[in-house]
Amino acid sequence: MFLLYLLLWLLFSMQLSWQILTVGSLVSAMIAWFAHRYLRYRPRLAGRLWRNLRWLVLYGLVLVAETGKATLAVIKIVLSPDPKAMLQPCLLYFKSDLKSNAAKVVLANSITLTPGTLTVDLDHDTFCIHCLNPSLAEDIDSSIFVRLLKQIEQQIEGGRM
Repeated sequence: MFLLYLLLWLLFSMQLSWQILTVGSLVSAMIAWFAHRYLRYRPRLAGRLWRNLRWLVLYGLVLVAETGKATLAVIKIVLSPDPKAMLQPCLLYFKSDLKSNAAKVVLANSITLTPGTLTVDLDHDTFCIHCLNPSLAEDIDSSIFVRLLKQIEQQIEGGRM
């Protein structure tokens, strides 16, 4: 990791001199030591991160697409002739069978990032979602977010990640 940090330092510096190389080496060594000591970084974890990068990219693309769809739905509500008639705020509860806490938190944050919905509470497997309109949270318990997170959990359990 030291070499990667040093390479980034030199790349961002956009010049090469003995002062930049010296300071970059010291800073890179301190960051590498800190990451190893306090963040429990191990090189094999970096390899695991690279193998999982495709899932991260895929999930990010799905999040952007779903955010776009929800944005259009909220725009439709706001620009309707009678927005108050379209607004039907409600709290919806649903249970998820996601196993890991990390997946549950990612799902809660994804729901919150999607316009028109907000995760109010997450209690073990039960999510409480506030919606501007019930149609915005339709089939949220079997949404693409949930399906993708289940696939990611299965990959991790199977040791393929």
